[in-house]
Amino acid sequence: MQGVWSGEVRIDAHAGTAMFNYVGKESGDFVPMRFRTDSEAGRKILAACADQDLCEFEGTVRFLDEPPPENASAVGEIVRVDRVKKLPPESR
Repeated sequence: MQGVWSGEVRIDAHAGTAMFNYVGKESGDFVPMRFRTDSEAGRKILAACADQDLCEFEGTVRFLDEPPPENASAVGEIVRVDRVKKLPPESR
């Protein structure tokens, strides 16, 4: 699904993976979106944002057919990033 997503970046340096924790502005839906830190999408995100930064990206997310964690409505995987920017802390 193509879209613009805002959320907090959480990096697991030991696993080489990270999460982009998206929370919908209107719905309040929580959707963790995984990405590999060494992927093209991951490199683009991490060039602009560090662990625990609030960021926004435009790109493509594939929603996975797996049970979401507690309080989440779905689980996604970031497959393409067209644009990314760090958001100011006060936008939380």
